[in-house]
Amino acid sequence: SPIIPPIPGAQGNPAVLDSTAMLALQEVPQRLCIIGGGVIGVEFASLFSSLGSKVTVIEMMNEIVPVMDRQMAMMLRNALKQVTFTLGAKVTSIEGQRVLYEGAGGEKGAVEADVILMAVGRKANTEGWGAQDIGLEIKNRAVATDAHQRTNLPGIWAIGDVTGKSQLAHAAYRMAEVAVADILASRRGERSAQEFVPETVPWALFSLPEAAGVGYTEQEASAKGYDVEVVRTPYGVSGRFIAENGFSSPGSVKIIFEKDSQRILGVHMLGAYASEHIWGAALAIERKLPLSALRTMVFPHPTVSEVIREAAWSAHE
Repeated sequence: SPIIPPIPGAQGNPAVLDSTAMLALQEVPQRLCIIGGGVIGVEFASLFSSLGSKVTVIEMMNEIVPVMDRQMAMMLRNALKQVTFTLGAKVTSIEGQRVLYEGAGGEKGAVEADVILMAVGRKANTEGWGAQDIGLEIKNRAVATDAHQRTNLPGIWAIGDVTGKSQLAHAAYRMAEVAVADILASRRGERSAQEFVPETVPWALFSLPEAAGVGYTEQEASAKGYDVEVVRTPYGVSGRFIAENGFSSPGSVKIIFEKDSQRILGVHMLGAYASEHIWGAALAIERKLPLSALRTMVFPHPTVSEVIREAAWSAHE
């Protein structure tokens, strides 16, 4: 369910909507203020700005979309030229249709809006259905599960948003497959070989332009102790991309890999078709392939997906 933070003036305010209510709007608001610059906030910002709304996004962090690689997130923000982003700011109160905020340096500001979208995230529903009554372990406000989706109670598996592992539909599909395989194996007194590995689940952000990624960001890989190298190639090397989108359209692919083993750790894409191409990168990460595998793979020509191969070839061997 959507998270509604305890901001003074938010509760019971008809101007404040969650993402579900936004989809039921009958008219496009002239002015839209979005609190939260994550995936949901940016997707709605892109959508309504393209429909003619004057959109302002207020985000507490110093960059939008925390799941994205920081460099790619900055590129996406710069590409959304019709959206005003206020970063590093905390909303202090809402007065009717007026959103008041305070910046990291103490500076104060306000945004007037016809509609205010609360897009600070969603939470797992772990209360009201008996989880605590039967002794299910709740950890970090979610039902704790292992890699086989088993809970702490024999005979009970959990999948989807409630596990806190991912809020993506396709992640829930994979968790279900893993759980069913383990349930069937348990009937034979065994454990399934299948496991849910969050790092292999791709995500996509359906803005204009699109963004997608899988695996670690450059920042995450470095924080985990990997000695990383990075290559980034613009979509502009693809003749098809230029022909269909023009020279000024943003687009880039970034590959993060381990220096010694050349193992691919993460792939992040920004631009048209990103959501359609990321699956191949997910396969490479799931199979723990080295960068050389992308170099020797044959991509159809002319396709924008060839940019992935070009990026792999741009790395120093």
